[in-house]
Amino acid sequence: MSCGFSKKLISDLVCQKDGAILSIDKITRENEQSVFDGQLVCATCQSHYEIKDGIVNLLIDKHDLEQLMQDEISARDKEAGQYDKRLSVRYYKELPSTFKKIGDCHNKKVIEYGCGTGRLTQELVTRCDQILAVDFSVKSLKLLADKFDNKDNIGLVLADATKFKSVNNSFDIALSFQFLEHVPTLEQRKTWLNSVHQTLIDGGLFISTVYHQSLRRRIKKQPQEGSHPFGIFFHYFFDKEIKDELKTYFNIVNLHPIDITLPLEARLNIPMKLAGLLSRLSEHIPIVNQLGHLLIVKAKNKS
Repeated sequence: MSCGFSKKLISDLVCQKDGAILSIDKITRENEQSVFDGQLVCATCQSHYEIKDGIVNLLIDKHDLEQLMQDEISARDKEAGQYDKRLSVRYYKELPSTFKKIGDCHNKKVIEYGCGTGRLTQELVTRCDQILAVDFSVKSLKLLADKFDNKDNIGLVLADATKFKSVNNSFDIALSFQFLEHVPTLEQRKTWLNSVHQTLIDGGLFISTVYHQSLRRRIKKQPQEGSHPFGIFFHYFFDKEIKDELKTYFNIVNLHPIDITLPLEARLNIPMKLAGLLSRLSEHIPIVNQLGHLLIVKAKNKS
């Protein structure tokens, strides 16, 4: 049995057309804590949003999305089944450092943008009070829903996370993992960061990982921008770019590379757990840490 949509999180949703509050219009399947099937309605424009198998569909009209975004949705849907397997090799390099940054989220309400198939969501749901997870790949969300059994503190939302609006001053923590690098333009990234700023409480935490234009990439003269073979746009960041893009809305607590692959690591066939330990030890060693595949940033929301 997959998860339903937590009833406690419905009050955090707004109409994606006019920003007005949403309420339950009808329920056809539920339990005490969650809605599995039903419909929400906007208090102002009367737009209706379906809840099916615990997923709220707030994707207004897929046909109105820019072509680049439509291509990415198609690509994400196609690769959803292989995504966890493809990234599992980096588990020990990425996840321990990420959860260390998140810290204690007990009794916290969390929003995760671009959750995908939920590599981190699976762990987060056991640590926090409530979590709202947003993605625009319905196949990814269905795979994520199937990973849970009788969890009543999660809400899955089908939406364009770059434009997703939720109630202001509602969440304690906002998260995005390898999401921002797939937002094509600076203007779109700033619009999204403003939305994150608005939905967080004053002093709320924002933790994000992004692709890093690492020393290895610079030596190889690899470009900062392009598209993966399956059509998904990417941008590799320098740390100064992240600082510049966040400074309007957030005070940066710390920012540094993670997921570090050392020279000759593959040839020596180093076990994954040991490689993860070496990566974490290297995170704060100057020059060596510039080999990191990702940047991780922890920031506090400005008032």
